[in-house]
Amino acid sequence: PVQYPLRYEHNPGQDTDGVTLVLPREASGHLDPRRLGWLVPGLLEEKVTALLKTLPKEVRRQLVPVPDTARALLPKLQFGEGDLTEQLAELLRREHDLFVPPEEFDPDRLPAHLQMNVQYAEDAASETRDASNGGPSRGRARSGGKGAPNDGKRPAATPAVPRDDDPVSFEHTGLTSWSFGELPERRTLTRGGLPVVFFPAVVDEGESVGVRLLSDQGQAVRATMTGLARLFTLEEGDRIARQVKHLPGIDRTRMHAMTRKLSPGFDRQLAMVLASLAVFAKRTLPRTPAAWDERRKLARNQVPVAVQQAVDWLAPTLQRGSELTSLTRRDVKPAFARSQADLRSQLDALLHPQFLLETPTGWLAQFPRYTAAMLLRWQRLDGGLARDRKEMDRLEPLWEELLQWWSLGGSGHERLPELEAYRWLMEEHRVHTFAQSLGVAGDASPSKLAAARTAARDRLLARGLI
Repeated sequence: PVQYPLRYEHNPGQDTDGVTLVLPREASGHLDPRRLGWLVPGLLEEKVTALLKTLPKEVRRQLVPVPDTARALLPKLQFGEGDLTEQLAELLRREHDLFVPPEEFDPDRLPAHLQMNVQYAEDAASETRDASNGGPSRGRARSGGKGAPNDGKRPAATPAVPRDDDPVSFEHTGLTSWSFGELPERRTLTRGGLPVVFFPAVVDEGESVGVRLLSDQGQAVRATMTGLARLFTLEEGDRIARQVKHLPGIDRTRMHAMTRKLSPGFDRQLAMVLASLAVFAKRTLPRTPAAWDERRKLARNQVPVAVQQAVDWLAPTLQRGSELTSLTRRDVKPAFARSQADLRSQLDALLHPQFLLETPTGWLAQFPRYTAAMLLRWQRLDGGLARDRKEMDRLEPLWEELLQWWSLGGSGHERLPELEAYRWLMEEHRVHTFAQSLGVAGDASPSKLAAARTAARDRLLARGLI
């Protein structure tokens, strides 16, 4: 992993007091939003003591003397792993039989030298800004970044490189074939005299593809999977179009799609789904022209299998979606109106006009179960309205918050992976809550949902999006 220099200043009362991580602006996307909360080992005992002192008085009373408690907890902490306050909360539960939610700690009350600064190398003289604004910042307990552990002494700076690399020489646009040579997994360029790791990706441009350098590896992988599906439709367009035209039950499927206003571009979106299923029946990414030629040959033979896979989930999804559309638009008795509105909101988020393009194929395959769970929930309202309302009281605020976050967290390959994970876990949790008999993929318990929410929130905060 790339390491960036740390700078230490003893400057009490000033924002620059303490440890500052210096990194290029374009490397900010690599920051783990939790890592900076750990600060450096040499200051951790003081920080843990200060965090314990932010707890409510009735809790602190059971931890006195607080410095001794902090000293006893310190060897049991796994430095740099996950969130510091979550580890502390778990240790207090285990060692002191105290239930303390991580949110009870108040890092904003810590002195400046116990919060990590982040400063951009290109603008090292500028004043730091709050992490929630996405700029150079005084890191908070849930903010994170990657840097070398420090004992409080100023480390040697990374050797400067005389000029920045030009990313244009690595990027391409308007391509309709694999004509750009090898696609390396990563490429290191220099920014402000410091190294920055970028991840080359094939990106979908609609009528062509391009090659871009992205700052997040997960986003680069997702972008490349979409980009290569597009490239396959460009190179094998006639083959895919024939499969869409003769898809079993396509006329009825199109009719159901019309009820969800999916008709414009529906066939084109479906072609992308078939291409994605065919190209990535083998999950690895091809990274050379020869590997792509081999993958194309395999994908041609895989197209009929992809058609059957798509039919298995597309037809029941749109049929149930059509039925749910009718149920959520008709007049109902007032007692059912709130549940109906929630189902309508859930349906609109699932089967929106671009859902075939924007939903990973692995999750598309779960849509028959999600829509079946929605219908089952509706059918149970007559005898289970009280329980439905109780669960709504718990889920409605989370759902409204998630919709807001979803609108802020990017789209396509730029979607934050933690937010994506939380979004689909919410669907699994709905099945777990309202139709558990249909089965759940993995652990969809309230505690698992809460952990996913925290991860999504932390990443949004680190990016300055909320």
